[in-house]
Amino acid sequence: MNTFIRILTISTFMALLSCGGTAERQKIATLSDAIDDYAYALRWGRTDDAVSYHFNEDGTRPQIDSSVMDSVRVTGFEIMDRTVNPEQTEATVRGELKYYQNDSATIRTLEYDQHWWYEPDSGQWFLDSNFPDF
Repeated sequence: MNTFIRILTISTFMALLSCGGTAERQKIATLSDAIDDYAYALRWGRTDDAVSYHFNEDGTRPQIDSSVMDSVRVTGFEIMDRTVNPEQTEATVRGELKYYQNDSATIRTLEYDQHWWYEPDSGQWFLDSNFPDF
């Protein structure tokens, strides 16, 4: 009987540990998806989708003038560094946007640092950073 209780306790503990790791991996996967989706939205001119990620941690939506996107085409986004805090509730992404102005054929590079934060009720990551300043 004592051995049975030990096995049951160890099995339960192992199951709880594996579930915790899965939740943490899922949170990081949704961060990667959010970063990619934001970059794709900028790349393909889905400005409203990109703006929807901008939500401040204090619960306010920033005023964003996205009209600059009418004269800019983003050609790519490269992540240079990504740092996630130990609690996996905030992340800093340092990257570079490649873009050109519609009236120019010159590809330009813009360093773009992002501060992402996790909202547990919705399970989503939001961007508490300025819109890119092209």
